[in-house]
Amino acid sequence: MVVEQDVRDARHSVRARAAQPELRDRDAVLLRRASAGHGFDDRALALASAAGLDLPHRGRTVSAVVPTNRPDQLEHVLVQLAAQRDVDVELVLVLHGITGRTAELEGRARELGLRLVVVEAPAEATLGRCMNLGVDAASGDLVAKMDDDNHYGPHYLADLAQALRSSGAGLAGKWAHYVWLRSTDAVVLRYPDHENTFGTRVQGGSMLFEGDVVRDLRFGDHLPRAVDTDILDRAAAAGVPIFSADRFGYVSVRGTDRMGHTWTVTDETFLTAAGRLEFFGDPRTHVDV
Repeated sequence: MVVEQDVRDARHSVRARAAQPELRDRDAVLLRRASAGHGFDDRALALASAAGLDLPHRGRTVSAVVPTNRPDQLEHVLVQLAAQRDVDVELVLVLHGITGRTAELEGRARELGLRLVVVEAPAEATLGRCMNLGVDAASGDLVAKMDDDNHYGPHYLADLAQALRSSGAGLAGKWAHYVWLRSTDAVVLRYPDHENTFGTRVQGGSMLFEGDVVRDLRFGDHLPRAVDTDILDRAAAAGVPIFSADRFGYVSVRGTDRMGHTWTVTDETFLTAAGRLEFFGDPRTHVDV
């Protein structure tokens, strides 16, 4: 946010934002973040407390469930979660076929000041089964499904939790989102018209659930893939409101080997009418507002 002291500077600032939608969108993120804890529910609870009333309220602790079968991504996951700001976060790390690393990971988590729960899943377990093991081990009021290779900005979880609660949704995520195609360094913005709106889809690696919603729905144990589509479809059928937040703070990273992803599609899949090629290069500075 920009606060101008000089009238002429203020005029230029207003004109810039009138002409540049990107500036307006980024300011909106900062304004929403500044308003966290000052919504109607927060004021009502504060007034009730001042009046001596003990009203029930929903907690905001977040358990981030991250399944992985790639030992080389473990440090990335720990560092990304340890960097989250303004949120009480617990990392539930589901080691899919990886054994003998628990003590080492717990030690590294202590160094980073990160609360960690390690769950070991057999190599033959499906992705859906891995997610359910993580959900069962999660203690948070909210439960996030996160990937081991995507980029999550430091305000990602706090901003998404605010979007979830302020919208009244049972599931929130990013349908408008950036994809970094590492093979060419192209950065694509997918579904740019689906920000701050209700719908039926969000990106699988960006899902944040109310805890009771995901514990009731659960992931498809029998599904080796398409677990995200499955739980989104069942959530919609059950009448769970699904909210797509803003496009910032998250990048879906596609490596050079497409077979290394659960969704094994070519890069050209992302260069369609649903996506807009934004620029070439590392997008992390751009998306972290």
